[in-house]
Amino acid sequence: MGFENLCMAFCDQPQLIRRMIADRVQFAKDLFARLLATGQLNFVQIWEDMAYKAGPMISPRMVREFMLPAYEELISFFRAGGVELIMVDCDGDVRSLLPIWLEAGVDGVHPCEIAANCDPLEFRRRYPHCRLHGGLDKRIIARGREGVDAELRLIQPLLKEGAYIPSVDHFVPYDISFETYLYYVERRRELSFNPGKKL
Repeated sequence: MGFENLCMAFCDQPQLIRRMIADRVQFAKDLFARLLATGQLNFVQIWEDMAYKAGPMISPRMVREFMLPAYEELISFFRAGGVELIMVDCDGDVRSLLPIWLEAGVDGVHPCEIAANCDPLEFRRRYPHCRLHGGLDKRIIARGREGVDAELRLIQPLLKEGAYIPSVDHFVPYDISFETYLYYVERRRELSFNPGKKL
């Protein structure tokens, strides 16, 4: 269909969209049934790249209408199978989508893309039980050790609270030197084991 036609289909071909979503949910249930029966699956990530820097590709109203029931069905299926942690992976500005995902029963979101105004501190303030992953600004880290320390200092309250894994979103870009990257990894490790450590 292509990206534009798919987005338009939510308006022009709603029954087709509902059928596609239902088929995807059933496929996931069929695929995971045997694995869940082993009792070995305790974490699921729903890959849902449906946002850009400026916001979601379809409106939150459409997400609620078309997708929320499917999320609820799938999450209920995973919970019944013993899955303890369910996260949504979505790039971009997910501020208007996160409440819907949490309502559906997911535990949290990542990568908390700073360049898209997804601040993990603000997410935690608004949704205290939301698990978070990401939220470090790689543009600041690229400035060197001072940038690394500044970013880690900023998210230190979340580390003290728990249910948060600090990381940059996506790949580490070329403008972060290898030396800076090693420093970032070591400082992040130290702070993860000792969240109260002075930076």
